[in-house]
Amino acid sequence: MNRFCIQWRNCFGYINSTFTKNPSILSVPQIISYNSNRQKCQAGRYKVTLKRNRPLTYEQANKPSYIGVRKGWNSWNTSSLVGVSLTSEVTIDDTFIRKFLAGTWHRLFLSEIIIKRRGNMIHIGGIVNQAIPARKYYWLIGYTEELLSHLLKCPVKVDVSTTADRNALIYKYI
Repeated sequence: MNRFCIQWRNCFGYINSTFTKNPSILSVPQIISYNSNRQKCQAGRYKVTLKRNRPLTYEQANKPSYIGVRKGWNSWNTSSLVGVSLTSEVTIDDTFIRKFLAGTWHRLFLSEIIIKRRGNMIHIGGIVNQAIPARKYYWLIGYTEELLSHLLKCPVKVDVSTTADRNALIYKYI
């Protein structure tokens, strides 16, 4: 009986007084509300290495709780507003755009792909590596715009910035 009470104490931080006084009555204990442990949340945070040699960009260095404060969202749209339909279609379209760009611009994007919807137009942005000649970048931009415009049935504009050095995006090491 004591072992069972200790388990309750470990789970909830107390022993239900009704249960200890009269063990024949099985009552459900009241759950004490503690402050949320946001410090222990590990989702979206990068693990610190022993030598602190893992490079992070500015966007990766900020925790997910800083979205909207220090960094922005990767998809900008109005599908989450009240009364707006097609919420799931917009999410599926954004996923398709990201997978299409990852396959077409193979290992060229150094930053996250930013998708902004302004009216009927989709703007796609990011930072790419200068690993191929400029002619091929212009061809990739035109190919991406034409194919996505035809598939998504709305105008698509691709705005990319280039950098010669991958290390230019490193914000800090962890």
